[in-house]
Amino acid sequence: MLRRFQALLDGQYRIERELGRGGMATVYLAKDLRHGREVAIKLLQPELTTAVTAERFLREIQIIAKLQHPHILTLIDSGARDGLVYYVMPHVEGESLRERLLWEKQLPVEQAVQIARQVALALAHAHGHGVVHRDIKPENILLSGGQAILADFGIARAVREIGQQSITQVGLPIGTPAYMSPEQVAGDPIDARTDLYALGCVLFEMVAGRPPFVASTVVKVMEMQLSEPPPSVCACRTAAPAEMDEIIRRSLAKDRQARFQSATEFAEALGLIEATETLERSAPTGARRVATPPSLPIPPGGTPSGLKRVLVLGGAVGALLIAALSVARYRGPSPAPVEPPKVSGLGSPEYLASIGVRPLDPIGEAGAQTISAGITEELSAQLSKIKQLKVISRTTMEAVRAKGWTTRQVADSLGIRYLLEGSVQQSGKELVVTLQLIDAVSDGHLWGDSYRQPLRDILMIRQVIAGKAIEALALQVPGLKLVKADTGSMVAEAVQALAHGIELKSGGDEGRLDESIRSFERALALDSTYAAAAAGLSDALLNYVALGFRKREPYGALADAIRWGDRAVVLDPQLARAWAARGAARMAAGVRPSQAFADLERAVALAPSDGPIRVSRGIALGHLGRYDEAVKEMETAAALDPLNAITRGGGLAVTALAARRYDLVIREARLAAARDPSFPGWPVLEALGLLLSGKPAQCIAMKLADFGAAVTAICLERQGDRVRARQIVDSIEASSIAGPLGIYTMGFLGAYHAVVGDAAKAISWIEKAYAVSPAGFDPRLFRSELFDKVRVDPTFARGWAAVQARVRARFS
Repeated sequence: MLRRFQALLDGQYRIERELGRGGMATVYLAKDLRHGREVAIKLLQPELTTAVTAERFLREIQIIAKLQHPHILTLIDSGARDGLVYYVMPHVEGESLRERLLWEKQLPVEQAVQIARQVALALAHAHGHGVVHRDIKPENILLSGGQAILADFGIARAVREIGQQSITQVGLPIGTPAYMSPEQVAGDPIDARTDLYALGCVLFEMVAGRPPFVASTVVKVMEMQLSEPPPSVCACRTAAPAEMDEIIRRSLAKDRQARFQSATEFAEALGLIEATETLERSAPTGARRVATPPSLPIPPGGTPSGLKRVLVLGGAVGALLIAALSVARYRGPSPAPVEPPKVSGLGSPEYLASIGVRPLDPIGEAGAQTISAGITEELSAQLSKIKQLKVISRTTMEAVRAKGWTTRQVADSLGIRYLLEGSVQQSGKELVVTLQLIDAVSDGHLWGDSYRQPLRDILMIRQVIAGKAIEALALQVPGLKLVKADTGSMVAEAVQALAHGIELKSGGDEGRLDESIRSFERALALDSTYAAAAAGLSDALLNYVALGFRKREPYGALADAIRWGDRAVVLDPQLARAWAARGAARMAAGVRPSQAFADLERAVALAPSDGPIRVSRGIALGHLGRYDEAVKEMETAAALDPLNAITRGGGLAVTALAARRYDLVIREARLAAARDPSFPGWPVLEALGLLLSGKPAQCIAMKLADFGAAVTAICLERQGDRVRARQIVDSIEASSIAGPLGIYTMGFLGAYHAVVGDAAKAISWIEKAYAVSPAGFDPRLFRSELFDKVRVDPTFARGWAAVQARVRARFS
């Protein structure tokens, strides 16, 4: 079908890859050949086209194409031929509201209100043109550049014309139960107020962290939609204002006459809450919300009068405060800070505050980039040592910079209260470092300072700079305890080499990682007592081995990683990264696993908010078979580093695969692919999640490349197509004669033979992988369902024990 579809599009669009699929359509990323832009193409499922003619579908699409609104995803093109019906939309960079809710269960109240209000404005426009969406849900709300965009009007409108009986005959849904109005459940005619009911459900979920009606079966949820009153959103989340509770209750009224009668009316009520929340953030402690009755009735056709009173009484206060903030810029910390709300952390004590360090902007000469990376890393490392402070990891903050998010977008998307940002400007041998501490919610400047020094002196006082920023933060957050800075180096060139190594260490490129290793080696050649450089070198060598690279001999590289981890711990026993590097390297080698885990426990105690350290501890828990704990630790790491593909894919997804939580595997692999679409491993993990959750056909459809070909063979085997599966495996095995296979390819060949129950061939390929590298196959994958058939087989068990013994012997 895909080949037929590409032929249909020939000359106009070139399909790049599949983005997703649902009950009604499959979505492809494509290139608009005429205009040189990326587009998303929705291909209607063939089953649906048997129920409605292409002519009728395209007629309805023409109606939708007239909807031009900033919060509606526009239609570019449409067409039909040979039973295939499609339409084309812009490709939106960002994520769906569903994806956002997957990693941020409860959104900040103001952000939730803003999203709901923008969707309401989109609905007002559509309803004004006689179009009812009928399937409002988080999956159909896209978030991009701080804006909400409502999608899928095309199918919603066209399907409405098919008729309920035809839809039921082909097994297609007529709505999503968690967001269906009572009239949809009952099969009654729908109107604009049906969309407002669904939007009320979405708003409830954004604030409360779950839909308003939840039950063990779809039928029970639909029954609740018909008969049960909606729960109080304030009971689910105390931070929600009482006015929101009333607005949601009204939008979820069973009787349509008791709901908002238009989307414009709904948007106006939400707009007043949004304005009030903005006012309260900027008001001083003594000028917070004017008291309103606990239950504020909303008259039909009107908005809460109490909200209007707040705006009138608070307007002057807000204006005065804005003026005061403008005058007080860079005059030191606020003398009477407001205690921030506590931010919950997964698997950790309750945080007192949350902060992100935006990479300092390099200005001037090329060397400013490296120095900026070094100072940014220093700030993040020192902040991560503070207990009860949630620190968003450097990799995520770098991704944020690449996205160009505003301060408010950073606060809303990452759930942080404070932001540390600034610049590094180099002119000749002189350097100017400027730092600012910002309240990310109100965008108010709380502290600022600048340092002008010769290059060598700036590098020497980078820890002092970090200490000043921490002191400023401590003045804003009562109860936050200061920490002692790590031991650094007094050799400026060594500090600069360390910064260069850190800058190059991330990512999966062998050349960059090899250069990173050489930079750490140069730092140690300049200062043999530099603990941070020893820890960085150990970590980079371990990454090199784990990624399957071979230009450096893998066993020797891992032995060096252990040696430099040992050296780092001796040089600075208070350096968290030193303990983490040694523990992770020891665990990878299978050497003294209890001591390796103790190293990682020590690292977490020294730097509880260091995301990469949490990942290492999660991997170690997986190696020890403690998968429930491992998943929780990986979730903590993902909360600290949400935009890091490695944390989500190589960390959480692989661990969830061993824990047999396949929905989590699929979700995290997709999130990793969204962050880093170039790495072929993320689709392989998604395919394994689909396969092991009983969906081999979807796994086969993913068209995996590189080492994923063996996974495709496993999926074909599970589907019953043993001939094609065997052909793929024979082809891969034959290619090993011409040249060595990658270690992951060999590992998945072993997994294929394990799935078919051939223990001898399974362990043979695993042995070959480990003969090449100590990272021959991730031990977490051995705990997955892939090896269930052979795990207790004597041939496989003896072989696996021998492999482990040989690996340990290489490091003893």
